[in-house]
Amino acid sequence: MEGHPYCTQREVRDRLKEFKTVMMCYYPLGKGGVLLQEEILSEIAAHHRKSVAQVVLRWHVQMGFLPIPGSDNAEHQKANLDVFDFRLSDAEMEAIQKLDGTMRFYNPTDEIEEKYVRQIPLLWK
Repeated sequence: MEGHPYCTQREVRDRLKEFKTVMMCYYPLGKGGVLLQEEILSEIAAHHRKSVAQVVLRWHVQMGFLPIPGSDNAEHQKANLDVFDFRLSDAEMEAIQKLDGTMRFYNPTDEIEEKYVRQIPLLWK
């Protein structure tokens, strides 16, 4: 599912907890890395001496999400894994939480969803 600080999918997360299931998130850094420009995230990153991407990925870990960051850059891939040597404070997590509801990048319509539903049988051939 789409999941990032702008769109935390609270209702979905609550439902998934009932089944002891975690949410796998695409667009973990926002589409086109838009979250990398957020001032609060930059401040937190500077405090921890980490990149904004690392702060956002650490946020995902602490939220219990499974983020799927994509990169063709080997250095970015390596940096994306370097998020386990620091922890965001409760205050930092609350500051990031204030971004929730700001933006979604995938806004499904009935027409779009129907297109994907029609393709499902093709996937099983």
